Amino acid sequence: MKRSTTTKARLTRRAFLVQSSAAALFAACAPAGTAGPPATAPGGAEGGAAGGAPAAASGTPKTGGTFVYANNVDVAPLIPGSTATVDHQRVLSMMYEGLVTQDLHDLKDAALPERPWLAESWEISSDGLQYTFKLRQNVKFHDGTPFDADAVKVNCERATLSSSPYYDKTVAGLSAKIYNYVAKGEVVDKYTWRLTLKSPVGEFIRLLADRVILMVSPAALAKYGPAGIVDHPVGTGPFTFVQRVAGQRIELAKNKDYWGGAPYVDKVIMTVIPDAQARLAALKSGEVDFVTAMDPDQAAIYKADANVNLVFNPSPMTWVWMLNCKQGPTANKQVREALNYAWNRDGLVKDLLLGLATPAIAPAAPANPASPPTHAQYTYDPERAKKMLADAGYPNGFSMTLVYGDKGLNDQVNTLLQSDFRKVGVDVKLEKMEYAAFLSMFSKGLPDQYGGGQTFWATSAHLGQWLETVFSSKFQPPHGNNRDWYSSSEVDRLLDEARPISDPKKSADAYRKVLDVVMEDAPWVWFYHDKNPMAVRKRVHGLDITSSQFFDLKPVWVDA
Repeated sequence: MKRSTTTKARLTRRAFLVQSSAAALFAACAPAGTAGPPATAPGGAEGGAAGGAPAAASGTPKTGGTFVYANNVDVAPLIPGSTATVDHQRVLSMMYEGLVTQDLHDLKDAALPERPWLAESWEISSDGLQYTFKLRQNVKFHDGTPFDADAVKVNCERATLSSSPYYDKTVAGLSAKIYNYVAKGEVVDKYTWRLTLKSPVGEFIRLLADRVILMVSPAALAKYGPAGIVDHPVGTGPFTFVQRVAGQRIELAKNKDYWGGAPYVDKVIMTVIPDAQARLAALKSGEVDFVTAMDPDQAAIYKADANVNLVFNPSPMTWVWMLNCKQGPTANKQVREALNYAWNRDGLVKDLLLGLATPAIAPAAPANPASPPTHAQYTYDPERAKKMLADAGYPNGFSMTLVYGDKGLNDQVNTLLQSDFRKVGVDVKLEKMEYAAFLSMFSKGLPDQYGGGQTFWATSAHLGQWLETVFSSKFQPPHGNNRDWYSSSEVDRLLDEARPISDPKKSADAYRKVLDVVMEDAPWVWFYHDKNPMAVRKRVHGLDITSSQFFDLKPVWVDA
């Protein structure tokens, strides 16, 4: 029997004023999608539009124009699977597509259900080992190369077969969270592709929606090589690559021959504006249409602009310190627990983030099925932290270095954390790197000289399976994202037990056991979960902002 799927820190005066009116601000800013009737998206999905009224409520969608959004960091390299960062994958997913995608128009389900995409449907064998995909026909890559099962095979081997001429070691490492479970992939016929797993994986289809396994044109790989496609992105998506000016902007053009129908806007430009004040000025002046990140004390300013909509939709994003679990004082579990008690999360959210986030009670975000954990939460208790450090052999504290990238509020957050840790005798030296360089270094695993590295997780963080990709000893670099070298035989055993479970409730219960052990071991210091404030000019229509950090620009249109 087969199962078939055919459905588709210091407060400034301005900050104080914003904080004092936080309740009014949240009351005035409804989550995305509540303003009117649904707008049809590619493939038949429906969802409300966040930027102004939905298309259906604003008249006939208009073609033409340019949609410009401001990002706070540059994006490189433009190679699918080369990094797991949200900023990078946002741009790539406009040009490249996978077999399965998330429903970026579902404004109610924080977990974002999966949808068929380049695969129109699939069948799962009764033993849960074989996944047979019926591929969408009449799809072409931007260079005219047909999309078919042979193209899928080339892309699979690019990440799994070291003898492939297109093999990319970095892509293999990041996509191991999917392909580690695959025994073989095979072409059944021109439009049928089959994957056979080593053992059942309950959330396998949802894993396939991860943006590290997007389809690249085989002809482009042959012409430019696995590294050369960085300057020649060729996918099947609604937008095609025009140019990238390093540190400044990436420009895309509408794919007039897109299989799902051409987008409305002629161009999409991601412009790099690291400074939050400059992003604010650019949006207010109309230089950009959409801002994906802002400083907390700017939310009320965006809200007060009659030409701008401020949108909140809490994401699965979790900001953390990954602690070095194999070297130095942080290799000691009791030290790591002490650091979690030494950190005032509530103070951070109240005084610096001004309520635009929630304190993290666990490494996993609230949208993760393993949340909330049953393990007791770490509260702010510096005296307890001091005692635990003394019991661990550090009565006078110790020194360590934290490394992080120059993104957003990292400076301010880490300065506050540095101050809290100093109160319990831990002297933290902060080392800041250029963001792209930090990501490149950190993806290889935390070097021994660092006690911790700051990062955040959003991609796949709504899955129970996500716990495996970041906490399993099997996923330490170069095989995955366990970058702090955490290792627990109990966690590995519990993950093995949870992996094959397909029943949502039983799966959640199984992954919650994993989360409880992880919380006790405390390999991370967890900070907060972002409420995901974004601002969009009211000339923009059809833009859905879900709990994901991603958005679909195909149905977006703009007023002149």
